Amino acid sequence: GTPVPSGALPCGDISPTVGIVGTPVIDVAGGILYAVADTWNGGLAQHVLEGFRVSNGERVLSTVVDPPGSDPKALLQRTALNLDGSNVIFGLGGNDGDCSDYKGAVVSVPESGGAPSFWQVPIAAPSSYGGAVWGTSGPAVDGAGNIYASTGNPNPPSGQKATTYDYSDSVVELNSALSLTGHFEPPTWEQDSNSDRDLGSAGPELLPGGLLFQAGKNGTGYLIDETALAG
Repeated sequence: GTPVPSGALPCGDISPTVGIVGTPVIDVAGGILYAVADTWNGGLAQHVLEGFRVSNGERVLSTVVDPPGSDPKALLQRTALNLDGSNVIFGLGGNDGDCSDYKGAVVSVPESGGAPSFWQVPIAAPSSYGGAVWGTSGPAVDGAGNIYASTGNPNPPSGQKATTYDYSDSVVELNSALSLTGHFEPPTWEQDSNSDRDLGSAGPELLPGGLLFQAGKNGTGYLIDETALAG
């Protein structure tokens, strides 16, 4: 596909074009490589999940993955891709500079070619956008198929502050159907959210014993009991 010219985007730090940014994933059992491409077609930008057979390069999947109602030019697919059973999992955030309206999202796409599913951060006023899922390692998936993703801060208008918790600047737990089943917010959520100290600047790391490690821009590492996320 043709990558998106950087000059067509409202902001960003990738040039001269934006194409495949997130690390692809290979389904070893099926022998298929999956990658998300930011594509350009006659002035139209789209993020497309492409699947190719490793043995011969045959294209076996091509699915548009922009959330309904979103502006593809405002989105950057930066995270690594992951697998959850027969679904491809990844995150969406904004371009560098956090311009334009976007909401961070986790996307799940069936390898069979069905319609994608989305979980989007429900950004609360006075912010209208933010909560990027952008840590490069991407969402983590445990043995039961639960998905763990870290989110970035909200972006309130100049001179205003975020005060209402909305799952931004957090770790969220989703089931395989992308329903929210738990979350962790740092004790300093309000201060961090208003100081661009994204907890989601790195992805979550699953550890033995049902533990999860998360660290972000505030310089604090959190060791989280996965069973406590629902509380």
